[in-house]
Amino acid sequence: PRPLAPKNEDSVRSDELLGRLVESVTGAYSFTAREQEVLHYVLFGHTPAAIAWRLEIRETTVHKHIHRIFAKTNTDTRKRLLDLALRLTANDAWVSAPRRAMAS
Repeated sequence: PRPLAPKNEDSVRSDELLGRLVESVTGAYSFTAREQEVLHYVLFGHTPAAIAWRLEIRETTVHKHIHRIFAKTNTDTRKRLLDLALRLTANDAWVSAPRRAMAS
């Protein structure tokens, strides 16, 4: 993939959050490596054209990946996909919190 803009402290935090969102969704559903990349950019709010440019693939291919992501997650909009990712991430954090407390 093409490099993104230089990172600052805020972008690192948002990248970490997006990483957690993508991990939660991919932990619950089976995605290809490319679908995971597309999912990351979709959750970040990039357009299909921008995703295609960054991944150096055709825009129609991006649309196909997005369609498959929606089908696998039983969502039909970016907002519903983001809501799902946030719920899964919150659930993962809630479930792992007691484990962290017991380990302390």
